[in-house]
Amino acid sequence: MFVTPAAAFMSQGSPLPRRRRPRATMLAVIILLAGAVLRLATLIVPHAFFPDEIFQYLEAAHRLAFGPGVVTWEYREHIRSWLVPLALAAPMWLGGAIAPNGGFYLFLPKLVLLAISLMTISAAGVIGRRLSALHALFAMLVVATWAEFVYFSTVALTEPLATCIFLAAAALLYRRERSTRCALVGAGALLALTCLVRFQYGPAVAAFALAVSIRRPHQMLWLVAGCLPLLGLSALVDLLMGDAPFGWLFANVHQNIALGRSVRYGVEGPLFYPAALFTVWRFWLGPILLLAILGARRFPALLLAALTNFVIHDVIAHKEYRFLLLTTMLLVVLAGIGTAEAIRLVRRRSGRERWTNLSWIAAAGWVVASASVAVSGAVRQWWTQQAPQLAAFEAVRDTPSLCGVALFDVNWAGTGGYAYLHRAIPLMEYASSQRDAMLHDEPQFDAVVALANLAPPPGFTAKRCFTGNGGTTICVNTRPGKCATATSPAIVNRQLILHGM
Repeated sequence: MFVTPAAAFMSQGSPLPRRRRPRATMLAVIILLAGAVLRLATLIVPHAFFPDEIFQYLEAAHRLAFGPGVVTWEYREHIRSWLVPLALAAPMWLGGAIAPNGGFYLFLPKLVLLAISLMTISAAGVIGRRLSALHALFAMLVVATWAEFVYFSTVALTEPLATCIFLAAAALLYRRERSTRCALVGAGALLALTCLVRFQYGPAVAAFALAVSIRRPHQMLWLVAGCLPLLGLSALVDLLMGDAPFGWLFANVHQNIALGRSVRYGVEGPLFYPAALFTVWRFWLGPILLLAILGARRFPALLLAALTNFVIHDVIAHKEYRFLLLTTMLLVVLAGIGTAEAIRLVRRRSGRERWTNLSWIAAAGWVVASASVAVSGAVRQWWTQQAPQLAAFEAVRDTPSLCGVALFDVNWAGTGGYAYLHRAIPLMEYASSQRDAMLHDEPQFDAVVALANLAPPPGFTAKRCFTGNGGTTICVNTRPGKCATATSPAIVNRQLILHGM
């Protein structure tokens, strides 16, 4: 649908001499490969950024593909679109069909997310290539290597997915070639899909579409034409899943705004996001913002979208850092383009045509900045977050003889759910104060997932223990024998209904 950076570098009218074009193409391929390797590395250790990743999307996809799953209030109240779970369920089912044993059913949808993330690197290159090969390479480099983009590339949340789709739409609109009607329709479809995946990005999408079309108002008609089929597809999916078309959108607004349900999960003030950005980016925040302003001189519509998304989320009481991913992605892309702009300015003022050495220094600076963010206190824990709980569930999954699982002082929201358990067996939860109830229900499970400092019921022995970077140790304790029929009120889905969770 759009020209890839490698092909764009070879296009006619390139400002680079012919002898440098193959080198630029080779660098673009190397950046893509480096981005792929970094993203694959995130799959080595199981981790979860936030419970929503599992219980809103992977868990729903697992229910569609295989049956068992934890059902949270969001799905009972029908405030979620089924588009993302359906998209994840297809590769999840295929992975289970290819390799019934093991975790390939979970690896394959993660691999699909990784591939979409690589498309974002390519899209950034297409946007930068509108100016020059140097701009394209820096735009690709920052998206390929920036720590939080690498991390979120395989995270099953709507924010990274919608951000990837948005950047692909922007690439169609910012190609070097004049936008054709097909490109405009494709961009409109991708912008609509961005909003369907994460409707909170709607204002930013609208601001971008208006800004990029202000000098060519007629192209808005083609953008709208591209939106309509996607809206129809979403409505059809809603009907097939037994819901009213876009009913999830109205239910979401009703639950989270009219009833104030989202504020139960925390309320933050207007300085939360600036503080969060500084916590994550640290002393790189200032240089990135300055470079982004420089890059925005050439792409003001991208900056407008970034700022619109920031303002919209800043006025909402419930705030989470991931909500700003569209903003941070666009700022970093603009900063990458701004880096190339700065190099060109230095070259012009110095009167030298060679920019190679300065470019390598700037590229190394971006890699160092990303590495320092990746190992900082704010981001360092992301790479192994909830790793012990997920590894414990994988251990239960890979022990086919087990017939029931009890969580002992381990919160269900911090586990892998059935998406990691991948077994049609009962899942129960007990607080540390409910030991007597757990002992009463003991015939209904033969595995207990608990903190290492908590003694399991009599007859259970520690099979495997897993320790995270924070020192938390989770053990899988098992006993021999079979399980009785699960009738306990401690079954997680019953608990969720009882407590409205």
